[in-house]
Amino acid sequence: MGRRVLLRVVRAKVPTLKQLPSEDLTSRIVERLSAVLSELVPATVNNDPLGALAELDSVRTAKVRLEQGILRNLLLKKGHFAECDICGERLPTDLLVAAHIKRRANCTDSERRAYKSNLMEACVFGCDGLFERGYLVVDKGRVARGPRKAPSPAVERKISALRGRPCARWNAQSKKFFTWHRLNVSRLR
Repeated sequence: MGRRVLLRVVRAKVPTLKQLPSEDLTSRIVERLSAVLSELVPATVNNDPLGALAELDSVRTAKVRLEQGILRNLLLKKGHFAECDICGERLPTDLLVAAHIKRRANCTDSERRAYKSNLMEACVFGCDGLFERGYLVVDKGRVARGPRKAPSPAVERKISALRGRPCARWNAQSKKFFTWHRLNVSRLR
């Protein structure tokens, strides 16, 4: 079944919407349809799955976070090294991210602007991903196991090594953001 035929079938079965879906929903629909369509397109003679694609790049319109560079510079103070607030390792700043404690997508405008209490430095060696995905939380100023179960022994070892460590960013002002993360991260995966 060709792409045009599939799109006609999908359009015929989808009720008319009174308002357009959100950009996030639209992106997810496009990604899933693209995945389905890519399976329907026959591979080339040498069975190359990319051979059926005429182009490997596409142009998209996207929202950008205007504050990202400013926040990174404020948090990392344009130094060459800084410490990860979760594991405490001193690392080159290009291996640290300015991470929101309460997910940015769930923040009000004033919470997004509260960079002194809603941001932390997290390393790309795992701390950022483990925190973001709910494997780790911060409870009463200490790194703790999150609601999400470790999917492998390697992840379990990393969680175990970090449990109980003091989180350098935890204080009276950041406490509410860490509490929000701890209570909500399991629902946001």
